[in-house]
Amino acid sequence: MKPETFEMLRQTIKNHSGIALDKEKEYLIRSRFDSLYNRNNHATLDDFVKWTRENNQNWEQFVSEQLATHETYFFRDPDMHDDLRIRILPEILAKGQPRIWSIGCSSGQEPVSISFTINQLAPERTFSRAPILATDFSTRIIEKAKAGIYSQYEVQRGLPVRFLLSGFDQMQTDWIVKPNFRSMIDYRVDNLFSSQIADSNFDLILCRNVLIYFTLEDRRAIINALYEKLSPGGYLILGSAETLFGISDKFQKVHDVKSIINKRVG
Repeated sequence: MKPETFEMLRQTIKNHSGIALDKEKEYLIRSRFDSLYNRNNHATLDDFVKWTRENNQNWEQFVSEQLATHETYFFRDPDMHDDLRIRILPEILAKGQPRIWSIGCSSGQEPVSISFTINQLAPERTFSRAPILATDFSTRIIEKAKAGIYSQYEVQRGLPVRFLLSGFDQMQTDWIVKPNFRSMIDYRVDNLFSSQIADSNFDLILCRNVLIYFTLEDRRAIINALYEKLSPGGYLILGSAETLFGISDKFQKVHDVKSIINKRVG
């Protein structure tokens, strides 16, 4: 791949999605695009990029989606989900209508897991609107999440058997989330880098393993925006390798939990 092709792809991704790739990540771009240009009978990756740019009206979205990492599974980080079940969600449910935002939800395992826990805590509860907003910048992956269909392999990753039996219907070799759980989740396409979400007063925002892809400056801007989206005393959960140190002093850590949970101050 020519240096100018890599730089053009890198800038396109940064401008569209905010994902910052340094020059050492050329291998990543190449690995994501290699199979595409081979399948489309282009002699080189440079030729494929040039052709795609000229013929794809959603070029920026297309490029960004190739670089997206959608690794996820049900009840990922058990300590965090225990804290939600024991400490955070009971408090939120006691207030009334919960408002939860799952950012970078990928194919939906995180919001589905939370819907199961809410139902476990309040099985007779009904909601005037979906209590969980789930967003991802990938149109393709949001469509998969909306469908709520998972393979045998996917439901075997992290999902307790009791939730498989109570939360899914079997479709031949696949499993589909039952309608009462799907109705608890409002899936939308949204790019956190230039978010169009107008909702606010969230009790809980999960933004796990998302900030690692942004520059420090962009992380600060995103965290400030999320602070404004939270209700007073609302909770923010990041990935286990992510921190607010040097980014924001508007949160305090919750101490009586096993995972890292931040609470809005003010």
